[in-house]
Amino acid sequence: MKQTPLAVWNNYGLDISNVGSISPTFLASNILDWANLNKSKYYTMIKEFSVLLPGYTHEVKLNDKNKLFEDTPSEIKTIEDDYKMVQYDILFGEQHLLQTEFLDVPR
Repeated sequence: MKQTPLAVWNNYGLDISNVGSISPTFLASNILDWANLNKSKYYTMIKEFSVLLPGYTHEVKLNDKNKLFEDTPSEIKTIEDDYKMVQYDILFGEQHLLQTEFLDVPR
């Protein structure tokens, strides 16, 4: 797994603890949390997935106990499948999610 140092800066005076290992795809959800902003169901799902597998690539996964896997553990497979379906719909599919509230930010 590749690692790149991460620095988080904010002008809110928030104390942001050590992020540890995190995949870039999960950063936006964390930033929304740190800024105390509302999140769409999409970013809520991303956050739930990132808690279980903070390091995630197609080839390698890192769980919350810093254990590496080539194959996703069976207890996490369902949420990974949901994540893949959402990503596919947004990037390559017919964008069914645009017709739902899944991507909408609650006010």
